[in-house]
Parts: sequence; C-alpha cells; structure tokens
Amino acid sequence: MNYDLQVLEFTRTLKQERKNQGLNVTAVQVMSGLNHRTLWAWENEINLPTARKLMQWADALGYELKLVKKSSPIEPKKSCGNCLHFEDDCFKCSIGFDAWEPDTSVEGTKP
Repeated sequence: MNYDLQVLEFTRTLKQERKNQGLNVTAVQVMSGLNHRTLWAWENEINLPTARKLMQWADALGYELKLVKKSSPIEPKKSCGNCLHFEDDCFKCSIGFDAWEPDTSVEGTKP
C-alpha cells in the first residue's frame, strides 16, 4: 500500500474543500495556525503533511480524521523459521517456505 498516495488524496480533498468553502490559503492559515507557505506547498503537491498537521488542516475546514477498521483483516507476516526476519527481509522467506531446502551436504562428499 502506498501511504504517500493516500496522504496526497487527502491533501487534494482538503484543497478542493477550501475552494468549495470560498476560502483562500491565508484564511486557512489563520484558522489552522499552519504556515502559509507550508499550506501552499501541500496544495501544490510539493510536500506532504504529517498526520498531526493533516489533522490541523482538516479541523480548520470542519473535518476530522478517524481510524476505521478495514473490512478484511491484514494477514500477519510469517517467518521461515530459520531467521528472525519476515517475508520481505529474508531471501528464504521471499522464495516461499516450501521451496527452500537447506543444503545439508558436506562439501567434498557426494550423495
């Protein structure tokens, strides 16, 4: 999941809401306490706000951010059992648990 794209979608929504309410960036600055240049940079997709700043911006426009549980549960990551890493961090995990067979042969001997 690309979290930056989600934050970008929030900023686009808040920019559009500001316009819908007939407000300019200066008015939102005064209402939110946020820096004018910072708001401008967010609205022009130069930078992204932190969660705290995003909440301030949304609050100034009459919105709030809420945490909502997904309808489908997130699958917990699994370990291959041979390391302390999880799926994306370990070669053995990344190729699948069943596909990996440890090399038990002793160097210089033939099976």
